[in-house]
Amino acid sequence: MERTRLGSSDLEVSRVGLGCNNFGRRIDLARTCEVVDAAVDAGVTFFDTADIYGFGESERFLGEALGSRRERVVIATKFGNDMQGANGDAPGGSPAYLRRAIDASLGRLGSDYVDLYYYHRPDGVTPLEETLGAMDELVREGKVRWLGVSNFDAAQLAQAVDFAGVGGSPVVGIQNHYSLMRRDDDVDVLPLCLEHGIGYVPYFPLESGLLTGKYRRGEPAPPGSRLEEPGDDRLDDERVGRVEALDTIARGCGRTLLELAVGGLASIPGVASVIAGATSPKQIRANVAAGEWRLSAAQVEELEEVTGSSRCASGERPTVCERASVPGCPRSPRRARDQPLRVAVEGGRSKRDEPSRLAACPPTPRSAPTCVFSAACSVACSSSRRARSCSTTRSGSARSPATLGPVGHAKR
Repeated sequence: MERTRLGSSDLEVSRVGLGCNNFGRRIDLARTCEVVDAAVDAGVTFFDTADIYGFGESERFLGEALGSRRERVVIATKFGNDMQGANGDAPGGSPAYLRRAIDASLGRLGSDYVDLYYYHRPDGVTPLEETLGAMDELVREGKVRWLGVSNFDAAQLAQAVDFAGVGGSPVVGIQNHYSLMRRDDDVDVLPLCLEHGIGYVPYFPLESGLLTGKYRRGEPAPPGSRLEEPGDDRLDDERVGRVEALDTIARGCGRTLLELAVGGLASIPGVASVIAGATSPKQIRANVAAGEWRLSAAQVEELEEVTGSSRCASGERPTVCERASVPGCPRSPRRARDQPLRVAVEGGRSKRDEPSRLAACPPTPRSAPTCVFSAACSVACSSSRRARSCSTTRSGSARSPATLGPVGHAKR
């Protein structure tokens, strides 16, 4: 499988990673070993877990399943969620909590270091600089090679960038909820990642299986699937309609919905690896195969027209790379960094007060109308609530992420 550098780090990760949230929850140790073996055999080198998954069982199962192969892979884990007192009662981002969390994770993983350590989500109490400072100490001690964050908005990510700018360890990866049905981070988080060499790692890329093709309008959910509970609002008519639009695009390209869901994300500038969960070797092989498809630059842009949620007040929506490079754009990460936003914490989550950032952006020049998905896209565009007309599609644009050299933290 193709490998790529994670942001400005020296970590090389597979384009499709394995999300280990099912370990210790939906599958036992024996099945976990089968899934991990299939992943390694298929070329997966990036394994993503967290202390909260199965309350530690995911880390333990992963460590046991990998065994002597640990040095051949990249392990990412996370801290900061409520472990029901296992890591103490301090806030999840506090230095005291962090110290207990990393030692417990290393013990369960059977390793003396973690390749990538994510702050799972801001606790809404601890100042971010304090948490990052404690994480930086773990890097200097050799317990952690590189730092990551998760469930961060652009303002919080900009704070992490500023921390590195004054000598702290850089954040090289961010993991947020992102899929072809949820592309809010196109507005500001992804451009910020491109500008500062931060690898973007989507979680829930398949929307709990909704983008695998297993759910159909008017048919019951497959037994044992995540969405089989009656009345699950993730299977409402609006979402099913959007899935059908994407399925039309995929079939128009001679591909499956799964291939579009994984390959489409892997083709977006800034996305380093697509983390997909699996409960069987068959699912592993399907996810890996889906990640081998690469969309052309024109197809990526057309897909953004159909699925993207970002748009400037002028009505024009510049591409991800353009937003990263247009200083006058209020959606630009440069604006977010140079003009700090007011952040109010409510219920542990930040809300940004940013009315001044919604001024019009310079319109993006476009060439003659071309629909790179041909007839399939016109159907999808007309049926997608969020889509713009394909008559404004621009093809053949040059799209290349910012290039930053590796910093390099040596393995122990």
